[in-house]
Amino acid sequence: MLGQSSCMRLEPKSAKTQFLVALMCMFTTASCAMNRPSELWTDEVLKAQKLADEDPEAGASEYERLRDDAPNARAYRWVTHEWAELEEKLGNQSKAIELYTENCKSDQIDQYGADGLYAQSRLTDDTDAAFRTWFNVILKYPNELAAERALDDVYDAMATRAPTATQSTLEKLAQALGHTYLVDNVLFLKAKHCDTVLHDADCALKTYRRIYVDFHDEALADDALWEMANIYRRHGMWTQAIEALNVMADDTESSWFVGSYDSEWVDDAVFDLGMIHMLMLKDYDTAVDYFMRFANDYEFSLRADDALWTAAEARRLQGRDDQHFYQLRVLLKRYPESRYAEKARARLGISGEDES
Repeated sequence: MLGQSSCMRLEPKSAKTQFLVALMCMFTTASCAMNRPSELWTDEVLKAQKLADEDPEAGASEYERLRDDAPNARAYRWVTHEWAELEEKLGNQSKAIELYTENCKSDQIDQYGADGLYAQSRLTDDTDAAFRTWFNVILKYPNELAAERALDDVYDAMATRAPTATQSTLEKLAQALGHTYLVDNVLFLKAKHCDTVLHDADCALKTYRRIYVDFHDEALADDALWEMANIYRRHGMWTQAIEALNVMADDTESSWFVGSYDSEWVDDAVFDLGMIHMLMLKDYDTAVDYFMRFANDYEFSLRADDALWTAAEARRLQGRDDQHFYQLRVLLKRYPESRYAEKARARLGISGEDES
């Protein structure tokens, strides 16, 4: 997660600050001047991209010319990739493969090499060769987006035909990848496979827990915890489900610069905690606490009126008519146009209660 911003408010009356700002501007200007040839070349590539849309053959020639004048190795690889993609669109498969191969055969690890190697998997009719290429992309470029696409391809090719072998293959990949960008994706895919294909809840829970513990700061950690809660709920393991959901519900943090760091599941977790306590544990007081927490903390959510209505239902099930009518009045006051408004008014009317 992001820490405190390094940006500082500048005091205009500070001579020292003004000097530092001036010095920064001087270095920035000098840097831009030094990079001017590179910028001009980049502008030419952008023009070539537009030309390629209008006249592909002319665009290909322009890419070839610009490649010879590339200001550095990365620029060379970029324009080579642009040229390769254009040749592929033109149906010049052999030329496209030649250009893609040039990028991926080097020791340079970047998106152009990854995309070039992955492209070769779609330009071959040999299924086994494509399969080997996907694995090469995953292992050589695990931190590039092409590796994610290759991982999905591997899974799609194996999951239904060899479900047990798929599980072991994903585990071997995870071990080979270590702490790279892709490893939590591999483990998440394995956990989903254990859960939905093999119907092995223990395997799924163990793998999801591994993601949450070992990759706690990664985006998939929250997803893993959410999936664990789903499994616990399906199996009626309410204590464990509540524990997992509470972790997410309490995982709130914000900063003045970025805003909220909350888990994307935090509101769902709060609502689901209310439902579990109401329907499964018959703990209506705790259920209402969660529903009101949701309604107050997420008042602009599309489910805010759901939370207030369900809080009223919890009080009705509890036999607390006074609190039931109170919750209905809160609902009508906050959301008079809610889809529950007509039902709420009807209940208050029948009981002789005043809406206000």
